[in-house]
Amino acid sequence: MIENRKEKLKELNFETWVALWRESPENFESSRAKRITAYINSVPEKHRERLRCLQWRIDKVRERAANPLAATIAISEMMWKSFDELGAMYKELAGMVEGQQPTRPRRTATVLPFNRAAFVRS
Repeated sequence: MIENRKEKLKELNFETWVALWRESPENFESSRAKRITAYINSVPEKHRERLRCLQWRIDKVRERAANPLAATIAISEMMWKSFDELGAMYKELAGMVEGQQPTRPRRTATVLPFNRAAFVRS
């Protein structure tokens, strides 16, 4: 399956996509969305929802950005933040394997009681 995805990526021709964007930004966006959806659908089922959520976040960043460069920078910052968090988790896990206590405090929250009657529509 991984080899199949690698072959699909080889089909991605930058010059073709640039020409499509210049000719018709609408067709470019439509084709881009179809390729992304096809890729997400090609991964194992257990990963699809996470990828859909990530793509939604990326699309929202693109929508809010002032221009494509600003979107690229914001998305790159998202990626590096995620990478840093992954590195921190790896270091913590490696330390735990060596017998060290976790360094990050456990997250806690106060659960607030709500009166269900207040939410019932009459």
